[in-house]
Amino acid sequence: MESLPRLLADHPYLLALVAAAPFLALVYADYRAYVAMGPHGLPDNLQGYIKQLKMRRVSRRDTTVPAPYDDDNGKTKTTGKIRAGSGETSERARRSFFHLPSSSSEKDVGRWELTTRPGEGGSSSSSSSRPRLSHFIAPQRQLEGGATAAMKRDMNAFLDALAAANGEVLLRGLSRFEGTVPAVQAAEGKAAAAVTKETRGEILHVHPADGSTHMVLSLVDSRRVIETGWGERHGLSGGGFLPWGYTLVYAPRDGHDLAVWKKLAVAAMRYCATEVGEIRMPGGCC
Repeated sequence: MESLPRLLADHPYLLALVAAAPFLALVYADYRAYVAMGPHGLPDNLQGYIKQLKMRRVSRRDTTVPAPYDDDNGKTKTTGKIRAGSGETSERARRSFFHLPSSSSEKDVGRWELTTRPGEGGSSSSSSSRPRLSHFIAPQRQLEGGATAAMKRDMNAFLDALAAANGEVLLRGLSRFEGTVPAVQAAEGKAAAAVTKETRGEILHVHPADGSTHMVLSLVDSRRVIETGWGERHGLSGGGFLPWGYTLVYAPRDGHDLAVWKKLAVAAMRYCATEVGEIRMPGGCC
């Protein structure tokens, strides 16, 4: 029987195959992990896997850094990194839409301050409270700390109530990005100009697998969410594919997190729909 060294010497393609075997095994395992992520915007097959690899080449890694913000005497201003015509060059993108719900008129609504997301065991460090995410550009999902089934039902019930209370402004349906994922969009013909242009009118969607949420927030509010550890940007945000304020908000873990999530969801809707009308809160909200 021919010895292995002699066999490899006589058949160099076998040597290449043996050398590549560990790499191919890693690629196959990564592909299987991609398929196991569940429904999202790309096909869960080899075509989708290759596409997200290509997307990774133009993605950003600094998703927990609140770029592209510059501070000028304590005021947030836009930078040259924001594309002209994206909607984020407007004054509205530099406003905060965090408000306290109120049963009275809008003029009586106060400012709500977003504080640091508690870590596990009550830690106050925003960095320690960030859940581990998948390394895929699409889908962007949590691998730990996901919401319970009951929590996800509460989240979607809240969005249902908001859409019902604002039927002339909001549309409840499936995501224009991720297909089977439930979303909230600007009502047909009511898209708020350039603010939701890159998302085709979509304001937010909740991921069924983990309960994390992609939201379109103002630059100021997205920055605050990142700084306080409640979320991070998408890897494609700010690169011409998605707006800089396209933010992943981590899944609520308890009642406190859910209350914060509701306020963030409303802030996204107020930012995206402010040209159309004020978002009315459903009875008993928050």
